[in-house]
Amino acid sequence: MHDALVERFGGEWRILVRFHFKLKNMPIPKKYLEKVVNVTDYPDMQELLCGVDFGITDYSSWMCDYILTRRPGFLFTLDIDKYVDERGFYYPLETSPFPVAKTNDELYEKIINFDVKKYQKEIDKFLKEKDCYEDGNASKRVVKKINTITKINNK
Repeated sequence: MHDALVERFGGEWRILVRFHFKLKNMPIPKKYLEKVVNVTDYPDMQELLCGVDFGITDYSSWMCDYILTRRPGFLFTLDIDKYVDERGFYYPLETSPFPVAKTNDELYEKIINFDVKKYQKEIDKFLKEKDCYEDGNASKRVVKKINTITKINNK
């Protein structure tokens, strides 16, 4: 996918890979070592999300946090039919703003043809439908709610 990123967005790219804990010891092929960095052992996923410009995952929930960055995110779902049968989803992945690819070729094409304006509109729609928003004041609202509840319970 490195070549697709360069072709679509330009610049130089380093790919950070964070393996599932069951695949933690999987080696990165030697031919990719200059472009790929294994960050599986990095302890804070949130810090990684802050430091990347583009995200690709299968079904990881980190994409739900990543959406708030409004940066491009893609779902790479080689085994989606099996996953749906065995585990299911809260909502169909196709209703998310993230382009869904089932093959390497499809992922490559979706990156090359990525429409930033359309993606931003789809993020707005998705977050509104899910009653999600981020305005920087969540902690203030939580404190206010706690104070309201504790005042009620202390009367």
